[in-house]
Amino acid sequence: MSTQDWINLIACVGELAVAALVALRALSGPLATPLMLVSVDFFLWNFAQIAFHRSGLLGWHLLDMVASPIATALAFDFLMRFIGRSRELRWTTRAAYLYYGALSASAALGWFLPGARQLTLSAAWSWAWLAGLPPLSGS
Repeated sequence: MSTQDWINLIACVGELAVAALVALRALSGPLATPLMLVSVDFFLWNFAQIAFHRSGLLGWHLLDMVASPIATALAFDFLMRFIGRSRELRWTTRAAYLYYGALSASAALGWFLPGARQLTLSAAWSWAWLAGLPPLSGS
């Protein structure tokens, strides 16, 4: 295994541990649900990267591309709740979920539709993911 695979494996274990601890101990707190969801999503993202590097199967790469955009929206939601601006920026958060959810959905369609797969694997999809970051950064 490469160094990157080891890093991803350690991240998988850590993220899964965080999700389990939150589920067992602190599910009633205001940050618990977003923290658990972002931890599960980061686990899937890292696991898909390991699986793709080890197997070379495109399905794992597509799972990586399903998990990575929604992680942006989940992390933004967690951050807004953490700093106490979730009500003030609820429409921005909803827009982030809609935008990155659509990118995740397009990647998920790549499992079934060749056209969606081609779009997801193109540079345009990557640029679309990056294009959503500046509006969130300015919030």
